[in-house]
Amino acid sequence: MFKKRAKNFSQIESLIANGVTIKGNIISQGSMRIDGFVDGKMDIKGDLIIGENGHVKGEFQAENAMLAGKVEGALIVRQRCQIAETGLMMGDITCSVLSIEEGGTLHGASKMNYNKNSSDVLLSDKTDSKKDHSKHTRASNKTSESLE
Repeated sequence: MFKKRAKNFSQIESLIANGVTIKGNIISQGSMRIDGFVDGKMDIKGDLIIGENGHVKGEFQAENAMLAGKVEGALIVRQRCQIAETGLMMGDITCSVLSIEEGGTLHGASKMNYNKNSSDVLLSDKTDSKKDHSKHTRASNKTSESLE
């Protein structure tokens, strides 16, 4: 009845194996699979796969993401993010397409972004919200002054 549009995660170029712990920043031009523990920031130009035994904490960016393990932090995916039935996402996700399998868990907010460069949109959204907030504050101040 429904057509499933699963992303084929192939051509993994880097692997962080079960039992390996990395604390720090990772920048990768290709795809990566994590079955160990990573604590830090990651900027992955390719696909990011968090295996069932994988656990990551921090801020992450990737082209596509498949989460079957535990993720704590903010995730920006330029295209498709899938949370598998064993996946646990504790934090906010920004992506173009979000898929959560039955049993998969998202504790956080999701923001759908249809632009190629999600990080630019996030930065402009934060700037715009600050401008809107300052306008609201000025308007509130004027209203309070007129009441006095």
